[in-house]
Amino acid sequence: MNIFVSDCGYDVNVHDNQTMWFELQCGKALLESGRYREALKEFNWVQKHLDNMYDDQFDYLNYAFRRQTILAFEELISMMDEELMRNRYAIQNALQLVRFYFQVDKKRQAEKEKHDASIEDYKKSPEYEKLQKDSLKQEDEDEYKMDSDPQGYTAYSSFLEGKEQLSAFVEKVCSLNKDAPELQAKAMGLFLAKGKSRKSKLKFVDPNR
Repeated sequence: MNIFVSDCGYDVNVHDNQTMWFELQCGKALLESGRYREALKEFNWVQKHLDNMYDDQFDYLNYAFRRQTILAFEELISMMDEELMRNRYAIQNALQLVRFYFQVDKKRQAEKEKHDASIEDYKKSPEYEKLQKDSLKQEDEDEYKMDSDPQGYTAYSSFLEGKEQLSAFVEKVCSLNKDAPELQAKAMGLFLAKGKSRKSKLKFVDPNR
């Protein structure tokens, strides 16, 4: 993808450009090949973009208050509260996160042991040492250039330890996309597994079938 932005005149990549379609395709390919840590990193990028879009609109809202018509103000609020999470990338990302959860949860202990060994090797690598040095002298406030977890080790560790709240994003997207039957059906399994529903007699749909 860098070939498309090589002539921009500044340091840029697919994450800076919020290229969600590309990140989703990468995440899906990595998930299918069993590279779970890297897949989660790509899915987290999509979620970060959506969160940033919301924050940007909130900042603009404070600036533009009393500088626009009531109708435009109402449309902005509607977009922030509803439309943002109704786009296809939000729905696709939620679906992939559900698939990710069930694939990894089936072998969580084995993955944890494998991940613990790999993270120790990573901490001994020149890349990690350089990252630590750069973080001490980093002055750029751009979170895309200041990524403290570029390889996704921290995020994957949090998930394996049960601290990564994948269900929160999925639940938010589901609540705003009641007309997305595939997402609703497959997310039910995640909610039941995470204790989000009292309807324990419902049989969930295995998203990997």
